[in-house]
Amino acid sequence: MTVLAGKGIVSREGGLIRLEYKTPRCYIFDSPKISYAYLGLLGERGGRIESETETAINLLAGEGFSFSRVTVVTTYGCAAEWKGVAPSNVSWCLLEDEEISSVEIIESRVEANLPDLVRNYVLIMDCTSATKPATIAYYKLADNYHVPLVYVYEKKKELTWIISKEDLRKKLMGDTKE
Repeated sequence: MTVLAGKGIVSREGGLIRLEYKTPRCYIFDSPKISYAYLGLLGERGGRIESETETAINLLAGEGFSFSRVTVVTTYGCAAEWKGVAPSNVSWCLLEDEEISSVEIIESRVEANLPDLVRNYVLIMDCTSATKPATIAYYKLADNYHVPLVYVYEKKKELTWIISKEDLRKKLMGDTKE
């Protein structure tokens, strides 16, 4: 418990232990009946029929994940390109064109939404789309908040776990054998 308190995942209030975030606790302990959230990026449409978001969500569904909340970070222009094609349950976090090319701005804008997401859902982040600075910002945030991070090889429809729940277990609990 001391390790988790030191990482800010739980806090002690008198004799009680308070859970600060569902993410990553539910990955560490494989909690049943949890609500998942997806936080992804979305780039230019470029003639695609299916959005990168939809591809990722479908691949994650194949691994047993179902999302109660879907949040996507993109530019105003990209959101307009995907209007009517992106999943209908998407909450948008819209950036100006110049903002999507700044690691610091993306970190700041996305980090404003992270406490709510990790407190109320078990979050998975997806750094597939948009710009390299956006990918870097997502990696840094996922690492700081102990959130699993995926990348999708869109053409092959293959999902890669950049930060897996097993990686989080090792990082937070030590290299324990199950």
